[in-house]
Amino acid sequence: MAKQTEITVALLTGQKIKAVRVMTTAEMEEEGWDTYHENPIVIVLENGTRLYPMADPEGNGPGCMIASQDVNGEPHSYYVAGE
Repeated sequence: MAKQTEITVALLTGQKIKAVRVMTTAEMEEEGWDTYHENPIVIVLENGTRLYPMADPEGNGPGCMIASQDVNGEPHSYYVAGE
């Protein structure tokens, strides 16, 4: 397992979701993203870690998050929208 993957697994394993919210304009600006983009969803964990989608590894803008779950044995995926 790559070192960054090990760090990520350790950071996320066992954490509970504290909040799910829309990213603020200030957070968008901190990332250097134009605020004309749709503000993505942020998942906040109990240790303060914030998870949110990026368009690419370079962080060139907010991205799309997909949620997936089985419903009655059938896979269903849907876009997780912000504002």
